[in-house]
Amino acid sequence: MRILIIEDEVTLNKMLAECLKEFGYQSDVVENIKDGEYYLDIRNYDLILTDWMLPDGSGLDLISTVKQTSPKTAIVVLSARDDKESEIE
Repeated sequence: MRILIIEDEVTLNKMLAECLKEFGYQSDVVENIKDGEYYLDIRNYDLILTDWMLPDGSGLDLISTVKQTSPKTAIVVLSARDDKESEIE
């Protein structure tokens, strides 16, 4: 299984990648949407872990783009936001 991690907090993205590697998963790590879009153009992913708030936009914006080109790719949005409106969105 190949996983794309889009997270701007370096410590968290390294920890996620290391933990996934221990369980036998292959992952690529980027820190912004632009780099994430580049990897999405050159590789196929089974799962995308993306931060909600990234330096160059919202991880939520990737959902529609990814689902148009790779409808079977699962997406998990990571967020420190804990308000009801964010959960609904």
